[in-house]
Amino acid sequence: MCPQNKNKNKSKLREIDYPKRNLDGLLCYCSRISHELFEDSLKKNVNYNINDICNEYNIGKKCSACLPNVEEFYLKIRGKSGSHFRGLTNKTLPSLKKKVLNLADSLFGNRFVIQNGYLPIISSSFVKTWLVISNYYPLKLIDKSVPYEINIDLFNSNGVKINSLNKKIYPSNNFKICFQEFIKNSGNEIETYFAKVSRKGLEKGLRGSIRPHFFYESKKSMASVHTQDGASKRIFLDFYRSRNNDHYYLFIINPYKYKTFYQLNSFSNKFNSFKKIYASSIKGMGSRLVRINDFYKNNSDGLMECSSNNGLKHYLVIADKKFEKFSVDHL
Repeated sequence: MCPQNKNKNKSKLREIDYPKRNLDGLLCYCSRISHELFEDSLKKNVNYNINDICNEYNIGKKCSACLPNVEEFYLKIRGKSGSHFRGLTNKTLPSLKKKVLNLADSLFGNRFVIQNGYLPIISSSFVKTWLVISNYYPLKLIDKSVPYEINIDLFNSNGVKINSLNKKIYPSNNFKICFQEFIKNSGNEIETYFAKVSRKGLEKGLRGSIRPHFFYESKKSMASVHTQDGASKRIFLDFYRSRNNDHYYLFIINPYKYKTFYQLNSFSNKFNSFKKIYASSIKGMGSRLVRINDFYKNNSDGLMECSSNNGLKHYLVIADKKFEKFSVDHL
């Protein structure tokens, strides 16, 4: 909850006594990683940074919603003094490769790390796609965030790059852009594009809240979600048809430069059956919007699988009957 007294300065805001976090639950629910396992692993591997332990236990690789808590818990354990590990530092010696990486990290921070996100863009006369990136830091942290550079590459459905943008985002600033400014509108027809958003720190230090978010702006809604990296060869989706004749779409992005073949399979719980319902391909760096309703005209629900020979990035997009309201989430 925000403090009620708006006249307090930032130094006093940092002294707010926040409620203690409930440690009974898991730190990462997707990978079923507990706080105890996370802390014990850090104690046993004194040279681990936060990236090392996240990679080992697959933390934040699926939905990434846990990463803010992971970072907070990591800093709480390590601290600036590392007092919990003083007695362990001589027991495990880092390899030569690790020493080189640690040296580069101490000199340059995360300047060599490039983070990508894939953003599904819907273009039409009744919906706009926006990107929002901010660079703020938590009030409880003394260290401020560092400037970041972002690069945006915009691709049409056939994988042709139609535009690029490079922008620096400085601390305590944000950046907002509507992709329709770079796209020739085709009227009421829905067209798909996707943007590859890359971020890189320009100085050593904390990255701040640089995570990109996007939202669909329509007549009666503004659906927002954060972008994600990564791709999967196989995903499952439980489909439930609403009574409002809503439109259900699978937005598929091919983040690689080579052509990828994919197939949709349907599993019917009611009839205990399985069948192939659709098969197609996506050009390298291309995208597709597949209407799920077309495959479930006689069923109100079902389990759908999307499998491919190479990794694809998937989003679920739902629109009402008149395309006045939109909802979106990553799969």
